[in-house]
Amino acid sequence: MNEVQKTIYLASKLEDICQIDALPSLSKEKEFFLVLPEIKAAYENLGAFKSAALLDEFIALIPPGIVPEWDWFFDDERVDIIERIDGELCDYPDGRMGDFYVAYLSKPQNAKHLLTGLCNSVPQR
Repeated sequence: MNEVQKTIYLASKLEDICQIDALPSLSKEKEFFLVLPEIKAAYENLGAFKSAALLDEFIALIPPGIVPEWDWFFDDERVDIIERIDGELCDYPDGRMGDFYVAYLSKPQNAKHLLTGLCNSVPQR
């Protein structure tokens, strides 16, 4: 995946997870959890800076390089913070993400990069 494809993928995947479940459910997908800093960067690339700041706050709570066990998220010292971050993130603090995706992909260079290499990954008939 190039940077544009990765930005759209990471941001939309996090959006889906947050709308279906909650931030702690990210720990079920270790590979995705470990790229939280890249997801934050994706939100910054899109211009969703409030969401990126919330992710940064969440990342700061997590011990570096590990995926905490489920109970860690609900420990008394951090449960209220995580619930607040999760609630604010799910409420779209920057506005509808669809608007950010459209604005990002409306830039000609981003639209071009989004489509780059896609035909290589689709089986030909």
